[in-house]
Amino acid sequence: MLTRANRSDTAVAVLRKDSMLTTKWERTVFNVMQAIGSR
Repeated sequence: MLTRANRSDTAVAVLRKDSMLTTKWERTVFNVMQAIGSR
């Protein structure tokens, strides 16, 4: 039971990290696209 709980906690942490990275990447891409479009 403990191992299972730890595993799910790790999975949640990994998913959170991934989503944070994705948001950062999407924001960067969005900024680049805006910069290109405003030229």
